[in-house]
Amino acid sequence: MIGTPVGVSKPIVAKYDLEAGTYSEGFVCGEAQAAGAAPSYTSQNLYGDNKAVEQITRFQNAQVTLNTTKLPLVAASVMFGHTVDQSTKKVTKSADDEANYVGVGYVVTLVANGVYSYEADIIHCCKFQEPAGNFQTIGDSITFATPALTGTAIADKEGDWETDQVFDTEEAALEFIKTKFGMKP
Repeated sequence: MIGTPVGVSKPIVAKYDLEAGTYSEGFVCGEAQAAGAAPSYTSQNLYGDNKAVEQITRFQNAQVTLNTTKLPLVAASVMFGHTVDQSTKKVTKSADDEANYVGVGYVVTLVANGVYSYEADIIHCCKFQEPAGNFQTIGDSITFATPALTGTAIADKEGDWETDQVFDTEEAALEFIKTKFGMKP
């Protein structure tokens, strides 16, 4: 990261094929409100002569969060494995549905010494849990109920779990993400 993060935008999600290591069915996942990943590592020490003489640390997984303004209809099938009828906008959720592995990317706006740059962050292989529905009636004030997604990222076929690259423009960062996910920029 080159600079201080001051914003996040342009969340993109695409289905990930674990065996082939490829992406498909990419889509814009609303407008970003918050996004991030917290990696978890396992460490083991080797002791000799009454002290640690070697330490090995390995990536286990990462807890991923993605808060957006909305989830498009296509998210039900691509992310969560539900059956979607696009013509009637009907989603059928079965007890046997299983969430798909997806890649998720977003653009982080950075600033350093008054100069802005844009980091494309791509989580290669993640499985999200469907957000809970929590709705309220309109009362004296309006409350927006926006989706808050949580998921677990694992390493992809190549052993990588995240890619970050900094660009001079938001458009270039977005094009990088779309290209990675096989979408036309």
